[in-house]
Amino acid sequence: HIHHLVERSQNGMAIMNNLVITLVQFTYTYLFGVFSAFLFIRTGHLIAPIVCHMFCNFWQLPDLGFLDPRENPLSPLYSTRHL
Repeated sequence: HIHHLVERSQNGMAIMNNLVITLVQFTYTYLFGVFSAFLFIRTGHLIAPIVCHMFCNFWQLPDLGFLDPRENPLSPLYSTRHL
């Protein structure tokens, strides 16, 4: 996900926000890789991690945009919008 970090930096995103986003992406990608490896080792078949990946791609990550204090004054993070 380093390429996303570079792209967001070039588009003017603040470095701290950029690093947090990249760290979160790296973490869930790593954990998914560990789980996929576990499925492959446990089942001995490549289809298990492939189906799991398809399932995760279909459902995606939840949209947490409602937490953005700039977009939603009802956000629990609204009071932190000037930090």
